[in-house]
Amino acid sequence: MNNKWGFQKLLLVMQIRKYFVFSILIAMAIFLNNQVFAEELSVIDECINNKLTLTILSSGNPVENASVYIYQDSSMKKFHDKLITNAQGQIEFQFSEKTVYAKITKDKHDDLIQSLSCIESFRPQSVSIFGVVDSSVGIIDDPVKQLTIVDLGTFYGLAGNGTIPDTVKILRDNHVWKTITKGTGISPSTSHSEWQIPQTVFYNELPGKYRIILITNGTETLVYEFEVRQITEYNKSNFEGNTTKNISENASKELSKYNVTPLKQMKNGVSPNDIICNSNLQLMFKITNDSPACVKPSTVEKLIERGWFFHGN
Repeated sequence: MNNKWGFQKLLLVMQIRKYFVFSILIAMAIFLNNQVFAEELSVIDECINNKLTLTILSSGNPVENASVYIYQDSSMKKFHDKLITNAQGQIEFQFSEKTVYAKITKDKHDDLIQSLSCIESFRPQSVSIFGVVDSSVGIIDDPVKQLTIVDLGTFYGLAGNGTIPDTVKILRDNHVWKTITKGTGISPSTSHSEWQIPQTVFYNELPGKYRIILITNGTETLVYEFEVRQITEYNKSNFEGNTTKNISENASKELSKYNVTPLKQMKNGVSPNDIICNSNLQLMFKITNDSPACVKPSTVEKLIERGWFFHGN
């Protein structure tokens, strides 16, 4: 009886060993298969305005749902952030000098450790003026002088695209008026552009000719000029030699582009009969004091019937 039990026990042990060896062989086969057929990952990085974008590729195709671990120390013991690539195989994050490595993992791919840097290639810059509040006539372009004219009193700022400059010098009538830097007034990422010089820089500005000089990496990379003056004076000098009526008609056409109210148009030298309303409004005059108003066509007849307004000429 004991011999029989001992023999069965021996068979059981041998069977367990067989399954154990078989399991090891299967595991080794899977491991070797993964090592042989695992695909390699590659990375393309792009730095714009200190924002780093990584594109993860495999055989030239974007890799979606790859895990990207961001490390801020070379020991890589603890990751600072974990990001997942989108359908384009991309992640983006604000780069800092502490950011040093990224570890990228994806099923059936070899892990990849990538050192990180954010060296931006210079991108051509451009500058334009944007109005913040229609506090006056606004901003117009002089096709003859090829110069932007800002009406004195208009609340405005400068919008920029391309590489953010390190320094911006603002000259007024060929004298340095203000100097600002990335840390003292150049703001990134706005609704107007990639960066801007905010309107507070130009608050309570003086009339004159302004020159904006962008300095990047110690080099002047762009010069932009504009002029601040009263639009009324600008119109008079532009149409010098014309009759008063021509001045008024030309001024009204220019002013109407900026949705200027009838009273503001008159204030800027437009005669009442030359006032231009928006395309969906009609010019009317109050019977009591002849003051102009732009009203909806649907209310014109009612206003006339009630004796409040009459048609313009």
